[in-house]
Amino acid sequence: MVSTTSRNNTSTHGVRNGFFAHVSSGRVVKMTRFGTTFGIKVMDKTGACRSVPIIPSNKPNKYLALFDTDDVDFLIHVDNRKSRSCHVTFNLDVHNKRYRFVGLKSTHMKLRSLESQGRKLHFLRRSSEDGETYIATFASMRDLTFKQAARTLSQLKFELGYSGPVRDDTMVVTIDSFKEKFDVEVTPTNTINYLKTLIEEFHDIDASEQRLVFKGKVLPDEASMMDSGICDGSVIHLVRMLQGGSKKGDDTPEDEISSDPDSDSGVALPGPMRSSSSSEGERGVIVFGDQSHTIFRPFMCRQADALGRVVRDRTSNGKSVWVFGLKQDYSF
Repeated sequence: MVSTTSRNNTSTHGVRNGFFAHVSSGRVVKMTRFGTTFGIKVMDKTGACRSVPIIPSNKPNKYLALFDTDDVDFLIHVDNRKSRSCHVTFNLDVHNKRYRFVGLKSTHMKLRSLESQGRKLHFLRRSSEDGETYIATFASMRDLTFKQAARTLSQLKFELGYSGPVRDDTMVVTIDSFKEKFDVEVTPTNTINYLKTLIEEFHDIDASEQRLVFKGKVLPDEASMMDSGICDGSVIHLVRMLQGGSKKGDDTPEDEISSDPDSDSGVALPGPMRSSSSSEGERGVIVFGDQSHTIFRPFMCRQADALGRVVRDRTSNGKSVWVFGLKQDYSF
């Protein structure tokens, strides 16, 4: 990412291993086959957003986001509405830390932070006092040179992949255990027992210990989602029971639900933010600013249903693991 006052709408293609992407309208990176776009928008103090121009660099699959201002919050906009049948998964590498996200088919998302209630993404000019302080602090913490730290802090890398075709009748329901919430992908004909096996597989809660409640009624194992009146967006409450019927664990609601067990690893912004003088073509710095109100929830689906095949991994303890085709690396 660089700071600049120029406006360049040049469009070109980045090609590697047969996976095509190009800059569309000078504002987004578009995946040619599926139509998914990735863009960056700056947010002013009123909350209004505007797109940041993007141009290709001289390296394949690398793009430059051109900020014409600094000391500003920004968001990453992922639009998967053109993909009617496939989920998109992408790993974001920021400050050498990886964050994983899934964008459902026919939806779009705006990433203002990378963790639940994490700090907002923020852009600084490298030559500003705060930019140089941030780089020096990061270099000291990671045992890097100033130049190495500056390069790391200026880049946002994303690794992209797609699921196989997802059934048209697939729906997403939310499981609320009062301790956490997570989303599950099912179909209307799936049974409650099937849902319990999904929860057991991904959350290690034995199916026999689960009691699922919807609209105040306990759901019988043999009933289907359709028979139970469950539809896309429904919330099902999970009560964990000990063998013999007593409740197990703490059922106290928690306000904070995190998709990543690790806390924000970035260094906080150093002191009050100060703007610096303009300088064309200068490399910028990605930092973390004020705390956001963003909440992410874990998303789970069994690959046999969503992707059409199950792949076993020795490191997954026998659980189903996602395998995505067309994986490719990109970076800003």
